[in-house]
Amino acid sequence: MNNLLKLVLLICGSWLFAFNVDWRFSYLLPFILILFVPHKKLLVDLTLGFISIFLVWLTAALIIDGGNNSILSTRLAKIFGLANGPTLVVFSGILGGFIGGLGAVTGHFLHNSLQKTNDND
Repeated sequence: MNNLLKLVLLICGSWLFAFNVDWRFSYLLPFILILFVPHKKLLVDLTLGFISIFLVWLTAALIIDGGNNSILSTRLAKIFGLANGPTLVVFSGILGGFIGGLGAVTGHFLHNSLQKTNDND
C-alpha cells in the first residue's frame, strides 16, 4: 500500500475515530493499520504514525484554542512556564504524534514477531 494512502487513511480515520472514542485510544488506528499493512522499514511506519496523529491533534487543538480566543492556552502556558499559548498547542500535537508513532511501532514489531512465529512452523 502506498505510504501517502496510508497517511490519508490514518488522518481521516483518526479524525473520525476521535469523535466516537476517547482521545486516549488515538494509538489504536496506527497500530491496527501498520499491523496489517506494515512497511519494510520501521522508520517509515514510525513517521507515518507520528505525522498522522500529530496533524490530527494539532488541528483539534487549534480548533479548540480558536474557539475560546486562546484564553485557556495562554493561562495554561503561564502555569507551565511556557512562552505563550501556541507553544502549548504545538506541544499537544507533539504529544499526540508520539502516541501515534508508538502505536505504529508496536504494530510493526507485532507484525514482524507474528511473521517469524509463522515461518518457524
